[in-house]
Amino acid sequence: MIDNRKIEKSNNEDANLKLALVYHSRAISKCDQGDFTGAILDFDKAIQLDPYNQDIYFNRGYAKLKISDFLGAIQDYDKFIEFDPTDGVAFIDRGNAKRGFLDFAGAIEDYKKAIEIYPDDLEAKNNLELTKAELKDIIGTYEHFNKTTGGGETEGMHGYGLKPFLIFEIGPRKSEIS
Repeated sequence: MIDNRKIEKSNNEDANLKLALVYHSRAISKCDQGDFTGAILDFDKAIQLDPYNQDIYFNRGYAKLKISDFLGAIQDYDKFIEFDPTDGVAFIDRGNAKRGFLDFAGAIEDYKKAIEIYPDDLEAKNNLELTKAELKDIIGTYEHFNKTTGGGETEGMHGYGLKPFLIFEIGPRKSEIS
């Protein structure tokens, strides 16, 4: 005897996957047109219907990166990397998101991982060197600020009280750029 419940469940799953593909395709078209916010909404719908499609996470991460939603992009690339930890492009893009989020150490780690996967990737190598240089500049600013203010909380730098930020964000990471 045929179990109609199993057939109905299978038909619903197939319909969901097809609809997810429609939303995914439409989202990619929106990205191509520069409508990243609209694309993200369609990627969200596609993920609701097909949460195991790794490409949707990758593409939504790209769209989030384009609108400077760095944390959201990092989360999507994390999910994609859970599915496929051998995709060097995902590590480059997640590194770009971490760099935008000012997580320089994390970005450096991702670029190094991308180079490990794709040793000849010029984008990964270039981004790694740029990020190291940016971090060195920030550390130099921190050290200059520390010297000129005598370690004072709000002196120098127009009294904006940047020392706590620089210590929190930069101070502990100095050893990570080598």
